Amino acid sequence: ESLARIDTAVRGAAGRGANIVVLPELANSGYMFADLDELRAVAQPLHGPYIRHLVGLASALGLLIVSGFAELAADGVVYNSAVIVDRESVRTSYRKAHLWNAEKTCGFTSGNGHPPVVDTEYGRLGLMICYDLEFPE
Repeated sequence: ESLARIDTAVRGAAGRGANIVVLPELANSGYMFADLDELRAVAQPLHGPYIRHLVGLASALGLLIVSGFAELAADGVVYNSAVIVDRESVRTSYRKAHLWNAEKTCGFTSGNGHPPVVDTEYGRLGLMICYDLEFPE
Protein backbone atom coordinates (compact mmCIF):
# COMPACT_ATOMS: atom_id res chain seq x y z
CA GLU A 1 0.00 0.00 0.00
CA SER A 2 2.83 2.43 0.80
CA LEU A 3 4.43 1.85 -2.60
CA ALA A 4 1.12 2.48 -4.38
CA ARG A 5 0.66 5.75 -2.46
CA ILE A 6 4.23 6.78 -3.24
CA ASP A 7 3.71 6.08 -6.94
CA THR A 8 0.49 8.08 -7.00
CA ALA A 9 2.07 11.03 -5.19
CA VAL A 10 5.24 11.07 -7.32
CA ARG A 11 3.31 10.73 -10.59
CA GLY A 12 0.92 13.48 -9.50
CA ALA A 13 3.78 15.82 -8.61
CA ALA A 14 5.51 15.09 -11.91
CA GLY A 15 2.26 15.78 -13.74
CA ARG A 16 2.13 19.19 -12.09
CA GLY A 17 5.67 19.96 -13.28
CA ALA A 18 7.85 18.92 -10.34
CA ASN A 19 11.51 18.22 -11.09
CA ILE A 20 12.37 17.12 -7.55
CA VAL A 21 10.03 15.11 -5.34
CA VAL A 22 10.83 14.71 -1.63
CA LEU A 23 9.17 11.85 0.22
CA PRO A 24 8.96 11.51 4.02
CA GLU A 25 11.37 9.95 6.46
CA LEU A 26 10.96 6.14 6.41
CA ALA A 27 8.57 6.40 3.45
CA ASN A 28 8.93 2.71 2.57
CA SER A 29 7.98 1.36 5.98
CA GLY A 30 6.19 3.85 8.15
CA TYR A 31 7.63 5.06 11.41
CA MET A 32 6.39 2.89 14.29
CA PHE A 33 7.95 -0.47 15.15
CA ALA A 34 7.42 -2.72 18.15
CA ASP A 35 10.96 -4.07 18.11
CA LEU A 36 14.00 -4.88 15.99
CA ASP A 37 12.38 -7.98 14.46
CA GLU A 38 9.47 -5.95 13.12
CA LEU A 39 11.86 -3.26 11.86
CA ARG A 40 14.13 -5.80 10.13
CA ALA A 41 11.10 -7.35 8.41
CA VAL A 42 10.45 -4.14 6.45
CA ALA A 43 14.02 -2.85 6.03
CA GLN A 44 15.73 -3.20 2.65
CA PRO A 45 19.28 -2.89 1.32
CA LEU A 46 20.44 0.34 -0.30
CA HIS A 47 20.17 -1.22 -3.74
CA GLY A 48 17.13 -3.35 -2.91
CA PRO A 49 13.66 -3.44 -4.50
CA TYR A 50 12.40 -0.17 -3.03
CA ILE A 51 15.32 1.93 -4.21
CA ARG A 52 15.39 0.20 -7.62
CA HIS A 53 11.69 1.04 -7.92
CA LEU A 54 12.43 4.70 -7.16
CA VAL A 55 15.17 4.80 -9.80
CA GLY A 56 12.74 3.32 -12.34
CA LEU A 57 10.11 5.87 -11.39
CA ALA A 58 12.61 8.73 -11.64
CA SER A 59 13.69 7.43 -15.04
CA ALA A 60 10.14 7.08 -16.36
CA LEU A 61 9.14 10.56 -15.16
CA GLY A 62 12.42 12.41 -15.73
CA LEU A 63 12.93 13.73 -12.21
CA LEU A 64 14.90 13.39 -8.98
CA ILE A 65 13.41 11.61 -5.99
CA VAL A 66 14.51 12.03 -2.39
CA SER A 67 13.19 9.39 -0.02
CA GLY A 68 13.68 8.16 3.48
CA PHE A 69 13.78 4.40 3.98
CA ALA A 70 14.62 1.73 6.53
CA GLU A 71 18.00 0.46 5.34
CA LEU A 72 19.15 -3.07 6.10
CA ALA A 73 22.96 -3.15 5.92
CA ALA A 74 24.87 -6.24 4.82
CA ASP A 75 25.81 -6.99 8.45
CA GLY A 76 22.15 -6.96 9.57
CA VAL A 77 22.28 -3.51 11.17
CA VAL A 78 19.29 -1.25 10.41
CA TYR A 79 19.62 2.47 9.71
CA ASN A 80 17.13 5.28 9.29
CA SER A 81 18.43 6.35 5.88
CA ALA A 82 17.65 8.59 2.94
CA VAL A 83 18.62 8.63 -0.73
CA ILE A 84 18.63 10.93 -3.71
CA VAL A 85 17.98 9.01 -6.93
CA ASP A 86 17.92 10.20 -10.50
CA ARG A 87 17.04 8.62 -13.84
CA GLU A 88 20.03 6.28 -13.67
CA SER A 89 21.04 5.46 -10.12
CA VAL A 90 21.40 6.36 -6.47
CA ARG A 91 23.19 9.72 -6.43
CA THR A 92 23.88 9.67 -2.70
CA SER A 93 22.67 8.18 0.54
CA TYR A 94 22.81 9.17 4.18
CA ARG A 95 22.28 7.37 7.50
CA LYS A 96 20.65 9.43 10.26
CA ALA A 97 23.22 10.22 12.94
CA HIS A 98 21.06 11.63 15.74
CA LEU A 99 18.30 9.19 16.55
CA TRP A 100 15.22 10.53 18.27
CA ASN A 101 12.92 9.06 20.86
CA ALA A 102 11.79 5.48 20.05
CA GLU A 103 14.27 5.13 17.16
CA LYS A 104 16.84 4.27 19.80
CA THR A 105 14.77 1.51 21.38
CA CYS A 106 13.20 -0.19 18.35
CA GLY A 107 16.52 -1.12 16.80
CA PHE A 108 17.93 1.62 14.60
CA THR A 109 21.68 2.19 14.69
CA SER A 110 23.14 5.70 14.38
CA GLY A 111 24.96 6.54 11.20
CA ASN A 112 28.33 8.22 11.47
CA GLY A 113 28.83 9.98 8.14
CA HIS A 114 28.49 13.64 7.34
CA PRO A 115 25.38 14.78 5.46
CA PRO A 116 26.28 14.56 1.76
CA VAL A 117 26.00 17.31 -0.82
CA VAL A 118 25.59 16.36 -4.48
CA ASP A 119 25.45 18.38 -7.68
CA THR A 120 22.36 17.63 -9.76
CA GLU A 121 20.93 19.01 -12.96
CA TYR A 122 18.67 21.16 -10.75
CA GLY A 123 21.43 22.51 -8.53
CA ARG A 124 23.37 21.42 -5.48
CA LEU A 125 21.35 19.41 -2.94
CA GLY A 126 22.19 18.43 0.62
CA LEU A 127 20.67 15.46 2.39
CA MET A 128 19.95 14.93 6.08
CA ILE A 129 17.11 13.56 8.14
CA CYS A 130 14.83 15.27 10.66
CA TYR A 131 16.50 15.59 14.06
CA ASP A 132 19.97 15.85 12.49
CA LEU A 133 19.13 19.47 11.60
CA GLU A 134 19.50 20.31 15.30
CA PHE A 135 23.21 19.41 15.12
CA PRO A 136 24.65 21.25 12.09
CA GLU A 137 28.21 20.90 13.38
